[in-house]
Amino acid sequence: YCYLVYEDEACVLELLRNSFRTRRIDSDFYRIPLYNFPFRYAKVVPWSIEDTNYCGPTGSSANMQYAIYVGQLHGLMTAKGLANIMDDLFGNVVSATLHTDQYKYPTGSARVIFSSSESYLKAIITQSITIHTSKFTKTIQVHPYLGNTLCNVCLKSPGIYFCRALQCFKYFCLSCWNGFHQNVTENFSEHKPLKR
Repeated sequence: YCYLVYEDEACVLELLRNSFRTRRIDSDFYRIPLYNFPFRYAKVVPWSIEDTNYCGPTGSSANMQYAIYVGQLHGLMTAKGLANIMDDLFGNVVSATLHTDQYKYPTGSARVIFSSSESYLKAIITQSITIHTSKFTKTIQVHPYLGNTLCNVCLKSPGIYFCRALQCFKYFCLSCWNGFHQNVTENFSEHKPLKR
């Protein structure tokens, strides 16, 4: 595969005008002449930079405390599409932002922010979601969004680990993780850390 980066939307529209659409898989293809073959077809997947961010209804405030990381997104997923799916499943979506490369093309992951702890917890507990659309079926991963924060136990060292088990559900530095998770009576030793 390759990326073509255009500075003008008119160039993308011209590329699409010179492509042909198949009804069977509802995709655009561009015919490429080759030296030792008559031609090959390349699938064209246009991407608009505006599709990387979505902000929900005004009046909702974005609180990073209720942010989730979404991984293994399909290349056709837009921020608005992801926000709609998450809102349908869990409610109270404030925003969705797709992570992009240096050319502002999606890398397959995103951040979604909720306005309530209930919606956030429902999303985190699911861990994965299978999305079915007319163009693709894809299972995506859902994790807490690990930001730069202090350990929630000592409040001094960077919280480089996160425990998603509901008994803990907090950031830990290495020392506090080891001390806290040696509690065998509560089965804390079986908890697996998420790392930043």
